[in-house]
Amino acid sequence: MPRDHQTRVEREGLPSLSVVQRTAWLADAGYVYPVIECDSLAYYFERDEADRWPEVVAALRLVGANKPADLLLAVANLFGPAGPSLNRDDRIHQLSALGPNLPDLVEKLAEGHPAGNEEVDLLILIYLLENETAV
Repeated sequence: MPRDHQTRVEREGLPSLSVVQRTAWLADAGYVYPVIECDSLAYYFERDEADRWPEVVAALRLVGANKPADLLLAVANLFGPAGPSLNRDDRIHQLSALGPNLPDLVEKLAEGHPAGNEEVDLLILIYLLENETAV
């Protein structure tokens, strides 16, 4: 993700980005960083990035990262039909209710979704290059 996009989001908020930039930012900041770089899918929903998890799933699909989107959605489904709350404090309570076996459940789900961490960063770059006139 281009550094200037991150700086703009920090300074002006996510609405300051174009649709293409926002999609790339959501896929990168909402999935690549917390899940791949921090290796923490089991703890994803404890993080602030999960406040936008439905948007992250949609962004992953738009950049062509369908397997990671499916995996994130499968983990979200552990919370029930409505999925996890978009409010972090409420989500923490939901996580507590799921019990201490959540990391094991997530690991089993990940095993059932091979390539759940396909080259998302590469797909984001391709998406940006293919849509650069809209950036």
